[in-house]
Amino acid sequence: MKKRLFEFLAYLGIGQNKFEKNCGLSIGYINKLKGDMKLDTINKIISTYSELNKDWLMSGEGDMLKNEKNTKSEDLSMSDLVRILDNVSESIKQNAEANKLNAEANKLSAEANERNSRNIEKMLDLLSEKNKPTFDVPKKQGECAPRYA
Repeated sequence: MKKRLFEFLAYLGIGQNKFEKNCGLSIGYINKLKGDMKLDTINKIISTYSELNKDWLMSGEGDMLKNEKNTKSEDLSMSDLVRILDNVSESIKQNAEANKLNAEANKLSAEANERNSRNIEKMLDLLSEKNKPTFDVPKKQGECAPRYA
């Protein structure tokens, strides 16, 4: 397995230290490697270098790099990921703008409701003033009747 790791490093054109750092392995891990690696270490490497064929790394069978036949459908290219991130970023911006517009609309609606409430109160006051009975000076003695406007 150690030999296959060095072969992959040569393909990548990077040094052992950089590879170990990228994968979250301790410096010198590959040099100290005797025999097989633990599955969690293999998974760290594969998650960092998704193009590496896990079967090849573990057993030496197959091609070093994944091909269309053994690439899972959920694997995405870097350009796909960049495009997805761009779309997510644009959606976030649009949502932020929509939230800002909704907040402004809610503020205007609240102000309009307040104005309408004040106007209704004024109308009710005017109506109650208009419907209050008024008393005329009686024409005959002892006569006092309300008169509505």
